[in-house]
This record gives sequence, C-alpha cells and structure tokens, in this order.
Amino acid sequence: MSVKEYSLKKDGDKKVSKDFSVREFRCKDGSDKILISPETVKILQSVRDYFGRPVKINSAYRTPAYNKKVGGVSSSQHVKGTACDIAVEGVPPKAVAAYLEAMFPDSGIGLYNTFVHIDTRGRKSYWKDTGSNVVSTFGQGKLYEKYKAAKQDTEKQPEEEEMTQAEFDKMMNHYLEELAKKAPHKWSEADRKWAEEKDIVRGDSDGEKKYQSFVTKEEVTAMLHRMAEAEKKDS
Repeated sequence: MSVKEYSLKKDGDKKVSKDFSVREFRCKDGSDKILISPETVKILQSVRDYFGRPVKINSAYRTPAYNKKVGGVSSSQHVKGTACDIAVEGVPPKAVAAYLEAMFPDSGIGLYNTFVHIDTRGRKSYWKDTGSNVVSTFGQGKLYEKYKAAKQDTEKQPEEEEMTQAEFDKMMNHYLEELAKKAPHKWSEADRKWAEEKDIVRGDSDGEKKYQSFVTKEEVTAMLHRMAEAEKKDS
C-alpha cells in the first residue's frame, strides 16, 4: 500500500481530503514526521460522507517509540501509517464497523467499545476488543442496513419549494383578513369604550374597529394625535 510522508510543521494544515487535514493523522508524541496512507484517507472520507457526521481520529500514525510506549505490537499498521482508530459522532462503533465490513471487506477492522480500528493492510482481518479476539464477521449486517435505509429515506425527502412573492402576499392577506374578523377580548372592554368615547379609535368606513388587527405607524400617529387633542379638551 502506498504511503506518503508529511511534516507536521510544514504540512499540518494541508488537506488530504475534503474533511481531513494532515494534522489529524499526527503521532500523539508531537513528532514532526507523519505517514499517511491515501487509501486509508479515502475510507475515512467515505465514512464521513455516509454518516454525514464528524469523524474523530483517536490515533493514526505512531512512531515506533510511541507505539511501544502505548503497548502496540512492533508490526502495528499504525507505525506504517496505514491505520486509524476512529469514532463517528453520535454513531455506535458497531454501526461503523458494519459499514466498513460491507463496503471495505478486505481491510483490517477492529471493533472496540468506543471506537473502530481501520487499516489498509491489503487483506481481510477482523477482531473484537483485542487483536487476539479474531472473528470471521461482525454479524452486524442488519445494523448497516438499518442506517442505510434511514439515510436513503432522508435523501428521498423532497426539497421545500420556494414561495413566490405573489404567493406570500396572498397568504399574508388571507391571514390579516382572518385576524381582522376576530372579536376583541373581554378584558379590554373598558379600555376600548374609553378610546372610542375620546374619539381616539374610530374604525374604518364601515365602523369596524378590528381590534385584533396589526396597527400601522400611520394609525398609531393618528391615535396619538387624537389622544393629545382629547387631553387638551379635558384640561
């Protein structure tokens, strides 16, 4: 499998795919050298695109010294730059493993409680919890189909049609007409009576006050002026 070498200092912010940068594959000991397998990156991007959620890389490239420090075997795919331990936000590891098994069967896949190991060693190798707990299959096909069906249902949802200005105006006119028909509340009866007696609220040409309607600045200005005139008469 092809592997590319990068520098954390020089290439850290460089994109290796749409959603992943070199920095995310660095060794946790802070060393500058980073080995990355393009094939592994493609798999991670595929996982990101399928689930539509962020993919956190818990561990990718490891220097031999760091790999030994964390208890990894000397032949670990992490040392070769071909492996990643990942977790998908909001998705159980079993579902991630099910997807990888279905889409990339000839890979190294390890299923753990909180993450999934994926590597491009060039041959099939599955295990659960530890590298010695080898299995022939994860038996999570139904879980993969469940996520696949949910994704397809989401994709089939029709896009909302944009409303034209004419349609919006028609909808708003209907809303305002219905609002104007509503009767005022009982609690405002005394206030309404006072406003009408003071000639502050006059209503339209038909005498309709339409107390539940919105008030324009023009109407507010007129009412304020009438109120001021009423106060002059009372003083």
